[in-house]
Amino acid sequence: MKFYYPPTNKNTLIRALTEEWDKLPQQLLDNVVQNESRFSLSSDCRRQLIWRESRFSLSSDCRRQLIWRESGTAYRPENIQENYRYPTCSIMVWAGIMINGRTRLHVVAIGTMTGQRYIDEVLLPHVRLFRGGVGDKFVFMDDNATCHRTLAVQDCLDSEGIQRLVWSARSPDLNPIENVWEALGRQVAGRNYPPTNKNTLIRALTEEWDKLPQQLLDNVVQSMVRRVECCITLHGGHFPY
Repeated sequence: MKFYYPPTNKNTLIRALTEEWDKLPQQLLDNVVQNESRFSLSSDCRRQLIWRESRFSLSSDCRRQLIWRESGTAYRPENIQENYRYPTCSIMVWAGIMINGRTRLHVVAIGTMTGQRYIDEVLLPHVRLFRGGVGDKFVFMDDNATCHRTLAVQDCLDSEGIQRLVWSARSPDLNPIENVWEALGRQVAGRNYPPTNKNTLIRALTEEWDKLPQQLLDNVVQSMVRRVECCITLHGGHFPY
């Protein structure tokens, strides 16, 4: 789209989008519908589009931007925006969700998350408590990370009577927590005063985690039935959840 008078606020943006939508050639829309298969994402692309487990950075993960400018003005200083190739700061967090409940957001300190750290920082202080509160029907779903699959972790789960859900590796579309991480990232990015360093990023994530509606968490947990049905229907293929 090209505007000689580009939108400058929300109202003018809405008006511009509405007017330009009405101007789109119907032949363009027909071509897109008729050639849908050419534009479909491969399984690998879909996998890459899923939010990375639980890492948040100060830089935006979105690389798509809408730019309104006059033709031939691409390299004017006012139309150039500096962009960081690498995030200035990122942190890893862990949390658990269930119907009518959630754990505290746990910030993973500097260093690599090993199997033993996973036991000491996650399983014993968080998961074990939930297992005790729910009882024998408790089923634990992790995200198939390498550190979650060590013998020490399995021994810990067995000793605590924690049943782990068995599911295929590299299947983020089967894990409802991925949708929660996306919602959390949007909440942090939409704050009036976005985080500017590691400490404010941690505080923002913690505050927004506590504000996430419980109904959202309940909905994604209850979606497990539909996810499994989709997986079976597609014979293990990836689906856009």
